Amino acid sequence: MARSIEQFKLKAAEKARNEAVQEEERRQVAERNKGKALQEMAETVERETNTAVGEVATGTDRMGKECDPDDR
Repeated sequence: MARSIEQFKLKAAEKARNEAVQEEERRQVAERNKGKALQEMAETVERETNTAVGEVATGTDRMGKECDPDDR
């Protein structure tokens, strides 16, 4: 009976270790996914900002040419 109890304790400890390893693996995967998502968001913001700045620059240039009497 004592041996059965000891085996039960060993299996319980092993199960707890395995669960801890699995949880750590899940945490690492989640952390990598979070990093990837943040990188994608940053790239999107940069791309959209560059597009907006380009459009404003083009519009400003066009307005400047329309208002410049020497260009008429």
